[in-house]
Amino acid sequence: MDKAVKFALFGLVLIVLILFMTTYTVRYDQFVIVTTFGKVSEASHAREQGLHFKLPTPIQRVRRLDKRTRVLESRLEDHQTKDHQQITLRAYLAWRISDPVRYFQSYSGRRADRDAEDTLDDRLRSAMGSVSEYEFAELLAPVEADSKLDELEQKLLSRVRKAEDDQLTLKEELGIEIVDVGITRIILPETTTKKVFQRMRAVRERLAESALSKGEALKGEIINRADSNAKSILSYAAGLAAEIRARGDREATPWIAKMSQDEELAMYTLAVEAIESMVTKQATLIVSMKDFPFNLWSPTVLQGEQGHDRIPTPPMIGEADEAEAQPVEQDEPEDTR
Repeated sequence: MDKAVKFALFGLVLIVLILFMTTYTVRYDQFVIVTTFGKVSEASHAREQGLHFKLPTPIQRVRRLDKRTRVLESRLEDHQTKDHQQITLRAYLAWRISDPVRYFQSYSGRRADRDAEDTLDDRLRSAMGSVSEYEFAELLAPVEADSKLDELEQKLLSRVRKAEDDQLTLKEELGIEIVDVGITRIILPETTTKKVFQRMRAVRERLAESALSKGEALKGEIINRADSNAKSILSYAAGLAAEIRARGDREATPWIAKMSQDEELAMYTLAVEAIESMVTKQATLIVSMKDFPFNLWSPTVLQGEQGHDRIPTPPMIGEADEAEAQPVEQDEPEDTR
């Protein structure tokens, strides 16, 4: 019984060992290359994810490559622009394996990824010489739209992608795809920084002057348009007022003719209308009953000097002045002697 258990355990271990040596898995984030006696071909690339079978080691070996995008950042280095200005730049390079078979043929040792990054770092440093094709003001323009920094990054990307053999690309030569290249940091010397600030201040002042000039021009245009509109409105209002006045005169002519037939009645009617317009429900007036038109409230207003009924009229200005200026006669005192 013990021997059967031992044989069963031995067989189980042997099966596990054989499966371990003859199977492998492919994950979604990996490329898998299966070499046969150290040789590789297009058939060596295991493209399907999941469990696969192979011949036991050392006949076939499995090499796993990272499928994800990796970022390589260069060191800070001094560069000279076209106008002999010194700037310090740091760039990055995003890359990934596009052809695992070609990549494995180019970098097959244990330091494959390190060797690939060294190659890419050298190519990036070489491409950074493109900085000398631009002037300092073109790379760091005060206005973002005028900056050629994006153009420099595109040129760096093109130069890094270009293989040593002009007939091939880096992807075809080494199996590496360059995803993106960019500038991550720019450091300016103290003297250059002062010049940059002076240039930025000058540009901002020019922009401010341009904005003020446009504002003044727009202000004059608005004022002229407002004056023109005001003149048009005033002219239209004057014409409309003249038209209304003329229409009022025409409509008032027959009433004036009727009222001129009896001037006293007309004046009495106007006086009554004036009193109605002055008096409201909450008004308190303290007036003299002798003054026109308030004398109309007197119960004896319609009685004339000889006792005849008449319509009261306001005194003429000259008559009122004479009445005020006329002296009052006084009776002489009697002699009691």
